[in-house]
Amino acid sequence: MLLEQIEEGERLMNYLSDWGEAAVGLPGFMPRFPERRSPITFHQVNVDRSNVGVINTGRIETVHAAAGIVQQQGNAEVANALNELAEAVRASTEADEEAKARLLELLETLATEAAAPPESRKRTVFGAVLRDFGTAIGAFNGLSALWARYGPILESLLH
Repeated sequence: MLLEQIEEGERLMNYLSDWGEAAVGLPGFMPRFPERRSPITFHQVNVDRSNVGVINTGRIETVHAAAGIVQQQGNAEVANALNELAEAVRASTEADEEAKARLLELLETLATEAAAPPESRKRTVFGAVLRDFGTAIGAFNGLSALWARYGPILESLLH
């Protein structure tokens, strides 16, 4: 909130400087605050001849967007867990497209709930989906190790 107020003040100062310079006819004379830009993350996903791939791409984008909100809320550990799990499921060679779609649908639900304010989170739904996701991801050896690392981090949101 304070950062937003500072940024708004900087924009106002730049505007007033522009206005003052225009009034006296000396453009570019007064100093400016640099424009602040939020970091942008791009994720490249290649999909070829697969409707499931299109669905998965949308789900992965939703997970990444929710993880960004979680990161802004100050919970970098949960945001990292969501991103890492999404990318691991996407890149998995063990899981077929149907299993990936199911895992990403569950992860999308977890990410959406994680991004909600703690008082608005549906803990019962989150807990049920978390257990289902843990069971489903545990069927794949390559992903179960990752779940062992990130499962407890996501479970911390229940408390």
